This record gives sequence, structure tokens and C-alpha cells, in this order.
Amino acid sequence: MCFLYLIQYILLFTLFSSGNAVVHHHYKQVVLHRPQFMLREVATSHSLIVREAKTLQPCNEDDLMVYLAEMQAINPESIINLCTQDDFLTMCLQVSDSLDKVDKFLQTCEVINEKDLYVQLIKGVDKFYDYLCNTTSNREAFQKYFYCIRTLREEYESCAGPADWTEYKDRTMVCEAYQEIVDCYYIKTAKICGLNAAKMIKELMRNVINAIIVTTCDVSAVPYVADPMPESEVVESRAPFLMWLIRCLSLKLWNQEQTERFVSLICLR
Repeated sequence: MCFLYLIQYILLFTLFSSGNAVVHHHYKQVVLHRPQFMLREVATSHSLIVREAKTLQPCNEDDLMVYLAEMQAINPESIINLCTQDDFLTMCLQVSDSLDKVDKFLQTCEVINEKDLYVQLIKGVDKFYDYLCNTTSNREAFQKYFYCIRTLREEYESCAGPADWTEYKDRTMVCEAYQEIVDCYYIKTAKICGLNAAKMIKELMRNVINAIIVTTCDVSAVPYVADPMPESEVVESRAPFLMWLIRCLSLKLWNQEQTERFVSLICLR
């Protein structure tokens, strides 16, 4: 079976080999090493230099809402649910493109309130991208379960917390809502995709939500799952890897390192 996939790979690679000279640079820039999100530097040297040279107008919240709507980031839960889209690579590219647009917009205006919900949600999307798409170890671990997790899209919708829960003034209420949401995602993931996948989803949520809320909450407690899916029964398919290869080659997002990684993955599965 491994030999068959190697033959398929060789044929595909031959078709796209003419663009190999520029593949490495393009892949690194678009997918793996997207420049750091400028909003992180708003309170440091970047914004100070810009504002000393030119007085900027306050950022329009309506404009920020448009960018958030494009990213489907209306609350922390909707940001997490980005990981259930149909294609992992496409999702990462789209999120990166949206963040690049926000970066450019934020260079044209001044963020008055760093704790504004819209600003915090953008930070959450940036953290989502950095953690899931821009960190090699996390990306590779998550892709193992991606095709199972994406089937939970509708299930996750029932985990949504109360409206505007991140803006509660009562710290206890914020943390209780946070814990309930995380537990809901964890249990639903464990039942269908196993405990390892559930742990990854929880860690993703903690990174994203902690970047959004201004309250510090301890959500380390792990809920008991009576009947989690056994790891040996979590379905993994070789087909998505082949499709991923085709997409990378067609978009010229490929290099020798990725070639070796792909071959090792299909041979070990």
C-alpha cells in the first residue's frame, strides 16, 4: 500500500516539479511563517513610531466588525469552530489572509481601547492561527484528528455560552461560563474522536479564549467522560493526505521537507 501511494506521489510531483524553485519560499511565507500580528505591537515601539510621525484617527468599530464577520469570529466559540471547516489547509490560508487585511487596516488608525471586544476577538483569531496553523508540532498533531473533529461542527454549536459572556463584570460568572464551554467541547470530542483529540481541542480553546478575556480563569479541571472513543477506533484516512499533497502542489506550497514528511506519514499509517 505504501508503494502505491509513493507511485501516486511521484507522478503528481513530476507534474508540478517545474515550479519547485520558488515553492520553498512561498510556502514558508504563506503558511508556516506568517509575520507576527501587528496588534500585538500596538502598545509598543511600532505604534509609538507611527503615532509620533502622524496622528491617526480612532479605528472605526464598524470596520472592525466587517473584518470579524469575514473571519466568522463573532465570539470565542465561533473562532474555535473554524477548525471544523472542510479543508485544513484552505482554512489556514483564509485565516492568514484575513489577518493580513486586519494588519493593514490597523496601520491606518489608532486602537483607542485595547480591551474592546472587537480588538480582543481579533487577538483570539491571531492566537488560533499561531497555535494551530503556524506551530508545526500542533499542526501535525491536529491534522491526525482533523477529519474526525470536523464532523462535530453541529455538535459544537450546542456548546455556545451565554450571549456576551466574555463581557460579564462578575469574574465568577465569566469563569463558570468558560469552564462549561470548555467541558462541553471536551466531552463531545472525546466521545467521537477520543481523549487525545479532546485534550488538543481543550488546549486550543485555552490559548484562544485566554487571549480574548481579560479575566484569569483556572479551567484545568478535566471532566469525566464515561465512554470515550477508543484511540484504536478513531478513523484516520490516507485519502486526505493525498488530497492535501495535490492542493499543496497545485498552489506551489511544497518543498523537500514537506515531501519527506508526507512520505513518512503514508508509510507509517
